[in-house]
Amino acid sequence: MNKGTALRFPFLHMLIIHGDETRHVRAKAPADFEFTIKAWQVITHAGTSPTYGRLKRPFTDRERGEAGGFRVTPTVLAAWETTLDAARALRVTAILFQCPASFKATDENVAAMRWFFQTVERPIGVRLLWEPRGAWPDERFRSSYTLT
Repeated sequence: MNKGTALRFPFLHMLIIHGDETRHVRAKAPADFEFTIKAWQVITHAGTSPTYGRLKRPFTDRERGEAGGFRVTPTVLAAWETTLDAARALRVTAILFQCPASFKATDENVAAMRWFFQTVERPIGVRLLWEPRGAWPDERFRSSYTLT
């Protein structure tokens, strides 16, 4: 089992960028600047989250039903590909998965998270960070943060 340290820290959310904007931001940054990005919330947040009101294109009913909870669905997998595209363009060193408080410490959620990380492409040299919100008992937290 991989031993590690789980830390909680404040996260500075500076900007939301997409597509060609990521390459532009990378080009303007110093060569040794390390980017960390937040994985698209479509991976972590249920389709009923009020934060989706800011989407540039509203969800279809299918997408809304498939979003969130680390479920391996076409909508979540497309969100992961979007996240990977930004990660590659920015040459990130870490991707943060920030979960909502509604993502509870259940067997079902832990199993979904494990399956997601076993299924998706994991970029080489990029740390995957997980920030649970809400109550996650220490033992459940420790057993969950080593996901593979």
